[in-house]
Amino acid sequence: AHSRALSILERLDDPLAKLPTLFNLWTFKTAAADLTECDNLVSQMSELAAGAENEEVTLMSDCARARIALFRGKLAESADSVRRVFALYDPRRHSDLVNRTHNDEAGVSSLGADAWRLWLQGFPVQATARARAACELAERLDHPFSRAYALNWLIGTLQFRGETVQLGRRIGDVHSISAKHGFSLWSAWATFFEGWVAGARADGIALMERGLDAWRGAGTHILEPYLLALLSETCLRAGRIDAAGERLAEARAQVEKSDERWWEAELHRLEGEVLLAATGDGDRDCHDDRAAACFQSALEVARRQQARSLELRAALSLSRLWSRSRRDEARRLLGGVLKTFSEGHDTADLRAASEQMARFSRAD
Repeated sequence: AHSRALSILERLDDPLAKLPTLFNLWTFKTAAADLTECDNLVSQMSELAAGAENEEVTLMSDCARARIALFRGKLAESADSVRRVFALYDPRRHSDLVNRTHNDEAGVSSLGADAWRLWLQGFPVQATARARAACELAERLDHPFSRAYALNWLIGTLQFRGETVQLGRRIGDVHSISAKHGFSLWSAWATFFEGWVAGARADGIALMERGLDAWRGAGTHILEPYLLALLSETCLRAGRIDAAGERLAEARAQVEKSDERWWEAELHRLEGEVLLAATGDGDRDCHDDRAAACFQSALEVARRQQARSLELRAALSLSRLWSRSRRDEARRLLGGVLKTFSEGHDTADLRAASEQMARFSRAD
């Protein structure tokens, strides 16, 4: 329907008449993880903005570009787009855009996307502040969809940090607003993370699978590699090694299909962890070498994307593997990444890295 609307709108000269349709098409293509077509639609919005010199079209095109760049692992580009959004954004002047595009609010979604970008780049404290700012803005605007959307950016941020208690509280908020307004997609997201909080128990994995099925059932495939990776890791902790490998294979296939690469480093790292978990006594050396190669690939991807938080996870996995045979090299690797962090030392990943460094010191 929106594609037909766009063909009709091609006869019109008013860029604002085309903006809602272009933006909604972009939303649908994003949900389907068709990121190539998303880039095309963002380019069309940018051309409209340049031709009309209209700040609203510019605002929405940069809002869209920030998210697509994030999902493709282009973190610097995402940060630049968010900066351009907030150079123009004024909630008093632009709040009506959410009604004309029938979608999420530009300030809320840009703050949420920037929260994830900040965490990936190694700023967990700033990331949480951005995610909470998105929630506060959505509350002030009193726009239910944006309130639910902001909460889900926050849930993701809390999951990155390993904040299970805080995350559990927010899940109830999402279920409540979703039930009241019929936001079945956000309810699926909350159900998945309800399972993640429950952990490696059978009921936790079942909730994660139920949430993922509902997410896909709505025709949504964006963020699938991330969700599948979390499910794989949970299966691994439960000792379900085959299931962990199957879910990881699904995630890798989706990355190649969609080019959604922001969680790609974690897929390499988890592949190494699955290999180690499946290792038998007779093939340990071979599996150790293959796992080390996976961890090295994770490091390379994270460094290329400037995703320091994922670089730290990869370095921690590799340093644990090398802790006996190559301890000095392992300590240099992990210590080198750890010292680049200026904040968030109370978060789960940084605590785990510090504990590993302490074990190296005790072994001397």
